[in-house]
Amino acid sequence: MARRIAMGIVLMALVALGVSIWRFNAARDAGPPLSGEQRAGFLKSAVDGCVALQKASPDNASVPPATIAAYCECYADAMATRITASDLDRLRGKQPAEMQAEMRPKMEQAEQSCLAKIDAAK
Repeated sequence: MARRIAMGIVLMALVALGVSIWRFNAARDAGPPLSGEQRAGFLKSAVDGCVALQKASPDNASVPPATIAAYCECYADAMATRITASDLDRLRGKQPAEMQAEMRPKMEQAEQSCLAKIDAAK
């Protein structure tokens, strides 16, 4: 049951990531990993989107809000650490499904790391 809930959270986080990347496509320069205001904006957008989607999912009705928030914060931070401004520029104009396909390795690394942290905290 916990694995099913975690997978539901992951699926919704993937959607939130696509939305976050899309929101930032018009406002960034190519270069190093996200930092400063760009990183802060990415984190806020990613966390807000992830939390909203997770809370709206019927599969997560029994998941405590604190668990959802912890996962979404971890995932957004892990993605912001792995994504570069160049990644975002390369993804500009692509559909969310294309973005997710290109970012899948980074997303899987973030997912595994965050699920391990959530499981360890139990």
